[in-house]
Amino acid sequence: MKRLTKIIKKNISGKKVLGLFILTNVVYTFMLTVTIPKTMEFSNGMKLLDMMPAGYDLNYVSELFSSLGENGRMTYLNNQIPVDMIYPLLFGLSYCLLLGYFLKKLNKLNSHILISA
Repeated sequence: MKRLTKIIKKNISGKKVLGLFILTNVVYTFMLTVTIPKTMEFSNGMKLLDMMPAGYDLNYVSELFSSLGENGRMTYLNNQIPVDMIYPLLFGLSYCLLLGYFLKKLNKLNSHILISA
């Protein structure tokens, strides 16, 4: 935990946090406006797995991939999935550093609760 705190303290300058936050949201916007709509063109109105946070079952997945067809599956594989693999990492880092930045501003980053946990 002390190592993580040290990494956070080293990287919570305003410019780094803002830059990473902007990059994260640019990637998210790109997914929402480019890769997801491009893939959904092949889905016949079915939601992509990425758009179903409550989950899905095997029948839905099978029906979706059948609906997508070969071109849709290739679009999903080559366009949406690579971006969707990067986004969670960016999101986690961005919001971790954002939280660290605000905790530092509130003089709570060195709290004994955070260090001993």
